[in-house]
Amino acid sequence: MAESVFIRVRRSFSIGALAILLLGTASLYLVIGGNILDPTNIQWLPSWGDPSTHFIGWDFFRQSPWEFPLGANPRYGLEISSSILYSDSIPILAFLFQPFQRVVPNPFQDFGIWTLLCFGLLGWLGWKLLGLVSQKPLIRYFGAGLFIFAPPFFLRVGAHIALSGHWIVLAALYLTITRSKDTLKHPAKWIALCAIAALVHTYLLMMVLVLWFADALNRLFFLRHNLLAVAVETLLVASVSILCLWQAGLFLVSTDSFSLHGYGDFRMNLFSLFDPSGWSYILPDIPQGKGDYEGFNYLGLGSLLALLMTLPAVLGNPRLLLPPKRLFIPFIILFLLTAFAITNKIGIGSYEFVIPIPAELLNAANMFRSSGRFFWPVYYAMLIGIIALLVKVYGSKATAALLLVFFTVQVVDTSAGWRPRMEKHADKSFRWKPPFQTAFWNLVPDRYDKIRIIEPRNKPPDWYKFAYYCAINAMGTDSVYLARIDSDKLKTARKKAIAAITTGEYERDSLYVIGKEHLALAASNLDEKKDFLGKIGDIHIVAPGWKECEECRSLTQRPWSFQINQTIAFNNRGTGADYLLEGWSRPEVWGVWSDSPVAELSLPLDSGKDMVLQLDVDAHAYLRKTHQHQIVRVRINGSLVGTMEFTKEKNRHLRSLPIPADAVPGKHDNRLIIVSFEIASPMRPIDLGISRDGRNLGIGLFNMTVRESK
Repeated sequence: MAESVFIRVRRSFSIGALAILLLGTASLYLVIGGNILDPTNIQWLPSWGDPSTHFIGWDFFRQSPWEFPLGANPRYGLEISSSILYSDSIPILAFLFQPFQRVVPNPFQDFGIWTLLCFGLLGWLGWKLLGLVSQKPLIRYFGAGLFIFAPPFFLRVGAHIALSGHWIVLAALYLTITRSKDTLKHPAKWIALCAIAALVHTYLLMMVLVLWFADALNRLFFLRHNLLAVAVETLLVASVSILCLWQAGLFLVSTDSFSLHGYGDFRMNLFSLFDPSGWSYILPDIPQGKGDYEGFNYLGLGSLLALLMTLPAVLGNPRLLLPPKRLFIPFIILFLLTAFAITNKIGIGSYEFVIPIPAELLNAANMFRSSGRFFWPVYYAMLIGIIALLVKVYGSKATAALLLVFFTVQVVDTSAGWRPRMEKHADKSFRWKPPFQTAFWNLVPDRYDKIRIIEPRNKPPDWYKFAYYCAINAMGTDSVYLARIDSDKLKTARKKAIAAITTGEYERDSLYVIGKEHLALAASNLDEKKDFLGKIGDIHIVAPGWKECEECRSLTQRPWSFQINQTIAFNNRGTGADYLLEGWSRPEVWGVWSDSPVAELSLPLDSGKDMVLQLDVDAHAYLRKTHQHQIVRVRINGSLVGTMEFTKEKNRHLRSLPIPADAVPGKHDNRLIIVSFEIASPMRPIDLGISRDGRNLGIGLFNMTVRESK
């Protein structure tokens, strides 16, 4: 018995299979570098975009006690939180390492280990699949090399890490193609694969389920499996998949949030197989639609040459394209996957035409709006078919030699895409840095348990800085980036946030980050005796109870304020940029242009009680021969205080505008004055044929002063 087990293991892991595992490992070192295998190294994970939320979501999860379901991650998002499934933190690995979080180092990332597994298993399963085509080791070895160096796989490596699990697709293809009459082991493999896929990524699970469905029908109709056995298998596949999704946290987001708009926006372009999109030194890029990058399925020059070599035989005998009878159902399923990937918005290069489909069908398809990914099973099935045709047409020896050439070409030519990534990951300036390293921010974790954003949303500006800061300081936050946000939870959280700044009643354990659009409201309702409203660096915050802390006060002696008779210069050397809100361009040598029909700035006064104040504005307007007149209405805290008129004859000059009495500091220590400029007719130089400047220019500010009115 022991001997037979040993023989089976030896057969599975032959010298050839070991060699392909080594090729996968070597490919990882070549493509992305071996530094990712150090679990304490997070520097290869960009501190923006998808990898940042993968890591931050895991870092919150590792610090948290077990919740139910197991994938729940309540500190990462607070009221809008969900699970590690929605941060794409690979639940199966998170579940494996979380119990050891007190033992493993900090920081700790398992994404390097996962990436190594993806390279190795992709090669090994390619070896297994090609064993169904030929037993010649060289054919299997170099053919599997084409699987490893598949550009769609490389596109996900180091970027969308969970979706690097293309080996799961190969495993499903292997189970689909293999002819098994075993009614126990074969279904058990499918059930196990569904469980793994569900704990990695829902898109991979759907691909597995579709291929399982094809195989189940195939076994039922062609292999004459017992209907009851297939029915039981169906129940088990569904139950295990739902159970794993449940524990991964899929259902912590309402089903209404699954149905997004956008099916067809992230499709597969009809030219996708031939469009390198920067992954070839030889072939030119083909223009495509805006979201077609999700349907990136470039074969690679080596695989394209292999395809080209099969064309004479296929053209001479088109029946070669027909699958064996026993694989007819999987063939149809793969065809349907292709149609789903292409969508009803059919893209041909940069051109598009739309085929109307029923609204009910469209709503269902929106759940998987990144439809271009669903071509992956077809992609790898095509590679198998191409190699099978080469063997059939040219024989084993010639095919082995051809595949060596094609594999070499594939490696060299695709380096146009993967070499920049390797260099980027090797760049020592590409680093995670602890954010907010000032005395104020060093004291925050001792005072607060959470950081909240007003208003909460998915992926707010600089979200990762606050999220990472909270992760390393064991704080909770609603500054997150998740694949899905529960719409009802988000509405509730926003109402709660607006209620806080409207009433001035803040949770005492939370530090609030205030958006510019809410500054005036926050200022007018602030409890000045207890709470602090200020600008720390470039961030506006409300710190509840901060003024009651003796140690804290010393950190806010330089308040975000504006003195009477203080002149602000808006050029690139002045301090004016600190007061700009929405609607402005970048400061220039002379001053700053408005870049919107409405441009706003804030002036936080900390004095002026019982004074009558005026605002002196030194400005000009953007005027041209065809547009020699500009009208600007000025509001202060919503009240119209005057109109500024600019003409060719009298453009730059000083305007004095009254500041309403209710905007002057009285009972409050800090009164925020919001100045709004409403430009009647802003102009774009590009529209006037003057330059390529696309800014919507209206008013240009030089200086501004608040004075006591005479």
